[in-house]
Amino acid sequence: MSGEQFSLKDAVWNLTNEQTKERTAQAFLRVSNDGVQQFNNHIQQVLMSSTCSKIVNKWNTALIGLMTYYCEAVIHTNEL
Repeated sequence: MSGEQFSLKDAVWNLTNEQTKERTAQAFLRVSNDGVQQFNNHIQQVLMSSTCSKIVNKWNTALIGLMTYYCEAVIHTNEL
């Protein structure tokens, strides 16, 4: 493992062994398929049940909620 390079960037967490403090792996974060589907369903419901003027406000609220909840994982989820 001494020859491997670990990069630190958005949506990547370095995992370390608590006892040895050795960096053992990296976790690449992304939004699950279920999370993407829930967001898509919510937006579809907003589009079908809202007037045009309310769609913008509801879209902004949904997008802020998505980014707040998933934060770093959204960056590497191409479906979003």
